[in-house]
Amino acid sequence: MKKTILISKSFLLAACAAFLLPWCALAQNDTIEARIKDGVEARWGGSTSSVTKTPYLGLYEVFHEGEVFYTDENLTVFLLGPMIDAQTFKNVTAERLQRLMAINFSELPFKFAIKQVRGNGKYVVASFEDPNCGYCKRLAQDMAVLDNVTIYTFLYPILSQDSLEKSKQIWCSKDRVKAWNAWMRDGNEPASKGDCDTSAILRTRELGQRLKITGTPTLFFSDGLRFPGAMPIERIKLKLFGGQPAAQTPATSRGPAAQAGKAVAPPAVKGQAPQAGKATTPPAGKAAAPQAGKATAPKAGKAATPPAGKATAPKTGKATTPPAGKAAAPQAGKTTTPKAASSDKKP
Repeated sequence: MKKTILISKSFLLAACAAFLLPWCALAQNDTIEARIKDGVEARWGGSTSSVTKTPYLGLYEVFHEGEVFYTDENLTVFLLGPMIDAQTFKNVTAERLQRLMAINFSELPFKFAIKQVRGNGKYVVASFEDPNCGYCKRLAQDMAVLDNVTIYTFLYPILSQDSLEKSKQIWCSKDRVKAWNAWMRDGNEPASKGDCDTSAILRTRELGQRLKITGTPTLFFSDGLRFPGAMPIERIKLKLFGGQPAAQTPATSRGPAAQAGKAVAPPAVKGQAPQAGKATTPPAGKAAAPQAGKATAPKAGKAATPPAGKATAPKTGKATTPPAGKAAAPQAGKTTTPKAASSDKKP
């Protein structure tokens, strides 16, 4: 009887341990995250919004005062900077920060913004911009092509005192949209004196500080995601109108630089010897465009008779000096290799 009771007690203890083990592990994880939060705030000051374990090297993601960095459970190291997934080459830090910094779009105080409605106004975007920001002016040019959109522009003068004065002048204009576009696109100074109620600008600056907007332009879309800095118009269209991004040309290199989107120069095209004694005859009035790396050879001892007003090809064995800026015609049986275009010049 005693043996039976002992077995029952052992069984109960084992069952309790099995049931409580997951909860104990969860409590331990909570303890680790709480300890990291307290340790970060003690060493760095400020407030830590969240601590989340990552799938990388046992590290924990710390979201502190609008920034993301990483540490281990014992706070022996702090890793700052972007974390790149080695399989996908995605910037894990940037994606997480974008999610962590998202807002409730509908809670923005749109009455403090300049509202532009184009077409049916279905697609909505909000921007925080400084009137003296060069990237903001480029954005205004790019977004001029958008249709069926509603654009809320919050005047966010953070660059200079002149930015504040121009913001007041634009806000006090009879037609704020016209005044804003005239200044940002064409450089026409606003005519208003800026002597109306400009408390909306002050409220916008306070809002921007709460949202930790540190640069202009900063865009917010209807899903609450923010995009700070210059954003290409194609990405704006994709974000507004949906669809799939254009396929990228695969890089020939497997290294991180190639995966990060850097162009890889193609191999030089090798010249091919033309067939002996054959020449290509272009259509009437048109010059034959040679294929890359190939040259057409005239018949031995004969010169092609060009149409009136066109230069004659040199005789076999003789080379003529081409005019400045033009390439010399190749000699018979020889090929010229064209120079590869420079890949480090921007179009």
